[in-house]
Amino acid sequence: MFHINRYHFLILLIAGLTSVPVLAQNANFDPLNLARGFDRADATVTGNTGGHYDLANNLSPRDYRGNVCMGFGSQIPDHIMELTEDITELNLIIHSGGKDTTLVIQGPDSAKQFRCGYNGASGEDAAIHDTDWKAGVYKIWVGSMNSENWHYRLSARE
Repeated sequence: MFHINRYHFLILLIAGLTSVPVLAQNANFDPLNLARGFDRADATVTGNTGGHYDLANNLSPRDYRGNVCMGFGSQIPDHIMELTEDITELNLIIHSGGKDTTLVIQGPDSAKQFRCGYNGASGEDAAIHDTDWKAGVYKIWVGSMNSENWHYRLSARE
């Protein structure tokens, strides 16, 4: 006869939960699903900045091009972006009315590659303009410099 005590049950439960692949990525706000030639109307999502999670210290201090990553946001990504095919050039732009926003993108597929952007000295919203976006899943954090809570719109453009 097979008998499982509480200790063995707990071990089996933990092993089972850690071996099951994640079927859906968690994010605070709506996802972006894009392919080459996407409709601009389908490439806009909204959310709110805020949080005390230091993006530079916890994700990456610099991106692959040497740009500084900065800002405060949520531990959970604000958006998940899935590119169903490679895109040669992609621009991601935050629209918050010129607030002190930051942008950190990790991926594809949770790779150690980061892309970072912030508003700079001119007071513009954060943006990332880059080339060679590989198909896959990207995590996007929209932050603020001092944990402020602002409403924003994130737009993608080819």
